Amino acid sequence: MHFRIGDDVKKYKMAYKTNVVGSALKNINESLTITPQSGLPEYEFRSSELFTTESDRYKTQDLISGTNDKTSFWFAEVHAEYKTETSTKNGTRTQWHTIFKGIVFVADFNKNFNVSTVVRPKGFGEAFGSWFSKNVFSFGNTDVIELENIDFSNKFVTYSSNQIEARYILTPAMMERILDLNGKCDETISVSFIHSKMYIAFPLSENYFEAPIHSSLLDPDLLSGDLSIVKFMHDIVHELDLNTRIWGKL
Repeated sequence: MHFRIGDDVKKYKMAYKTNVVGSALKNINESLTITPQSGLPEYEFRSSELFTTESDRYKTQDLISGTNDKTSFWFAEVHAEYKTETSTKNGTRTQWHTIFKGIVFVADFNKNFNVSTVVRPKGFGEAFGSWFSKNVFSFGNTDVIELENIDFSNKFVTYSSNQIEARYILTPAMMERILDLNGKCDETISVSFIHSKMYIAFPLSENYFEAPIHSSLLDPDLLSGDLSIVKFMHDIVHELDLNTRIWGKL
């Protein structure tokens, strides 16, 4: 009843994220911070090459960043959409379609890659149905990389224009770690290695870090779901052994 007015609700939600969530993050890692009104810039979403279409509508929020040992990382909620317009007897009908909704995780990989290496779900094309058929994928001069891990190849398709670098990145140990990480997710992840960064897209349906409007802030389980996703992202650094510096940046 106290938060019927829109401005008050916005202030309450912002205070919740900044003060309540922000403080709780310190229990996972002292370096973690949340910036509710920031997110993953659209240009970085595009440059990750995880998806190969321009979004017509792009929303992002709740940027969380920190360091885990030697590795800097950050992630944010993203919702990217494209639109289709159809002529009808009543005029033009506009429909919005989701390209991606979930969390995009970014980490410093400590190497400047010469080319892009992208790992997408095996059924990536089919999953996007009509959108896929109407938009031409542009992989440049990239090739499909055949890798020795059968389980990995059954789950993912790997693209790169440099076979040697792709195999250097996707070592047997790294492929196993990506498979293990993917096994903990409800939907198949996408991974890319661009410039000196590693990107991982996690499809998710719900929004995180939202303040309760109709329930008590004193609920002991209030933050359990949100903190579990943060810890999951935080632990990716160890899951993928990103702190092992086998390369140095050029």
